[in-house]
Amino acid sequence: MRGFSHITLCASHDTLPWLISIALGHFGAFTAVETFMKSTTMLRTASILALIQYIAHTYFFLSAAHTHDMAFGYGLMVIVSGFVEAVLLWQLAGLARTEPRRIRPIIGLLILANIIHALLAWTYFRIVPPVAFDIFVAIFLGLAFHASSRKVA
Repeated sequence: MRGFSHITLCASHDTLPWLISIALGHFGAFTAVETFMKSTTMLRTASILALIQYIAHTYFFLSAAHTHDMAFGYGLMVIVSGFVEAVLLWQLAGLARTEPRRIRPIIGLLILANIIHALLAWTYFRIVPPVAFDIFVAIFLGLAFHASSRKVA
C-alpha cells in the first residue's frame, strides 16, 4: 500500500476500517491527524454544523405558512434551542483546552440528545437533511468525547 494507498483503499472493501482508523486517529506518527482529532476541533466543527442546521431550520420555518399558533411557537423554541446548542458547543471547545475530561459528561449528554432528536425527526417528519445534520453533529461529538479522554485535547 505504498504511493496510492488512499486510492487503493477507496476502491477496495477495506475502505470502512481505513476511515474508522482515520476517525479514531490511529496513525501515531501523523501529527496532522492528532491535531485534527483534538476535542476542541471536533467541538467547533459540531458547533458550526449545528449552527448551519438551525439557520436552515429558521429560514425554512419562517418561510412556511403556519396555521396553528402552537406549531409556530414550538418551531421558534426549536430555533432557540438549536442556537443555544451551537453556542454551547463553541464554549465547550474553549473549555476542552484546559478541562478536557470534565466536559465529557456534557458531551455525552449532547450525543444522546442529538441521536434522540434524529430519531424523533425521522419518526415524525421523515426529512433527511435535519436527521443527517443531527447524525453528523453526534459523530463529531463522539470524536470529541474520544479525544477528550487523552491528556492533550
